[in-house]
Amino acid sequence: GIGFPVTLEVTGDSLSMRAYTVQGVGEASGFEYDDEEEAWVAEDVMVSGKGMQGITLYRQGQPVFTEETRSIAGWWSIIPPILAIGIALIFKRVVPALFLGIWIGAMTVAGFSIAGAFEGLLNSFAVYVQQAFSDPSHGQIILFTLMIGGMVGIISKNGGMQGVVNHIVRWASTPRRGQAATGALGMAIFFDDYANSLVVGNTMRSVTDRLRISREKLAYIVDSTAAPVACIALVTTWIGYEVGLIGTALDKIDGLSGSAYAFFLASIPYSFYPILAIFFVFAVAFSRRDFGPMLQAEIRTRTTGAVIGPEANVDEEAISGKETAPKEGVPHRAINAVLPVMVLIFGVMGGLWATGSGDSIQEIINSSDSYIALMWASLLGVVVAALLSGAQRILTIAEIVESWYAG
Repeated sequence: GIGFPVTLEVTGDSLSMRAYTVQGVGEASGFEYDDEEEAWVAEDVMVSGKGMQGITLYRQGQPVFTEETRSIAGWWSIIPPILAIGIALIFKRVVPALFLGIWIGAMTVAGFSIAGAFEGLLNSFAVYVQQAFSDPSHGQIILFTLMIGGMVGIISKNGGMQGVVNHIVRWASTPRRGQAATGALGMAIFFDDYANSLVVGNTMRSVTDRLRISREKLAYIVDSTAAPVACIALVTTWIGYEVGLIGTALDKIDGLSGSAYAFFLASIPYSFYPILAIFFVFAVAFSRRDFGPMLQAEIRTRTTGAVIGPEANVDEEAISGKETAPKEGVPHRAINAVLPVMVLIFGVMGGLWATGSGDSIQEIINSSDSYIALMWASLLGVVVAALLSGAQRILTIAEIVESWYAG
């Protein structure tokens, strides 16, 4: 579990590696060739105690190389994430909290001293962040997320997203229908939770205000159909990250293989919180039953018309919706959003089919390259959204690029 590499130049055939052993404390371990790593690996090398520990490489019983590694108590591994979560909750800033967590982790490796703190600061960026970016699967997920976010930006600016919204909003004529329509719109805009919150919140705010539905209820419905939908739908910005985590875990489990995307699909029935969160949105909407503070908010709005409570602190600039607003004067055609999304979904399915092999759908998906499929599909979604915008002269090339970048 130490995991540091040693480069050796060995003359002769591969049997020459049998002459080498590595030892920390306890018995020496020999090298075995790992086909997946394409390298010679010595397992079960143990160290004990605190601080720097030596590990020695032997050839035919004679020491030829010694390296030091820092022995860290296992419970220290939970300190960086606990600090990161605590700082994020206190200051409401995620990125600085994550960087602090990385810094503390790097300092734990380097040593708890002034020099260790400085070395950890430098390594947190130059070593750990850099290695995370250089990991091929991480790079693929970043590219996928950039492309699908860009597609959302284009279909928002070309009026396609607003066209989908218009079709759903027409049905909202009563408070019950208004809540159900808000939930349905949250389900329809499934490919990104951030875009979902901005689009659904900004679009339905005027509708729910007119129907005397409290802002508290609107916030509840938007929140419960944004992240829950994004984490179980087939193709979203969340799925790329989830598949990446699953793929990383699969690499570390001996005897378990298959497509990370196939494992994700198999996990959906066990996503109890997202499924139940979505269920309760519609259960509350159609039953017209509220509880606790939500009930008080609904009574206030229905009786007085005040959609916002007197204690509310609302940042109007933050909810202005400028990022998702369509270009002025463009037609709101739902097809300009629906078609790119369909290309995205079927592109993933086609990519899984093209990169997999087998006699059944399950075998094909299990053997497919889900990262490549996600990248292909997201690129095609962007291309289709751009072509639709350009062919109808809705957006210029410059506006398409700017919309992609904003997305």
